[in-house]
Amino acid sequence: MSANSAFATDAYKRAATTVSPLKAVVMVYDELINSLLRTDAALEKNDPAGAFANVEKAAKICRGLRHALDFSAGEAVSEQLDGVYKRMIFALHASFGKADSRARYKKLLEGIVELRNAWAEIGHFPPRTM
Repeated sequence: MSANSAFATDAYKRAATTVSPLKAVVMVYDELINSLLRTDAALEKNDPAGAFANVEKAAKICRGLRHALDFSAGEAVSEQLDGVYKRMIFALHASFGKADSRARYKKLLEGIVELRNAWAEIGHFPPRTM
């Protein structure tokens, strides 16, 4: 496990010790969403370094989500989520520097908000809009 993955996994575990695991997942998704919103704001200001730092943070969060999957608790769901997180990481990096990167990140953000809200609904937490 890389240092970045360990950091993200540890952050999830720390959150899970103070709140329910489901709430921790929703909180991690909220931080992922915030990272993408900050990416968009940096791109709007023509700050590629700031945008890249936030893309890296978002990718780190996705890696942490992947490493927190418990395949013994539900292999099929875990495999699906693992694929989702891999594709998110790829999309985050593949979109950077493209002429339409803001539109790409917005589309990715919409999917992440939908996934976050599905977890939130299970835990009876309020939904989030972009």
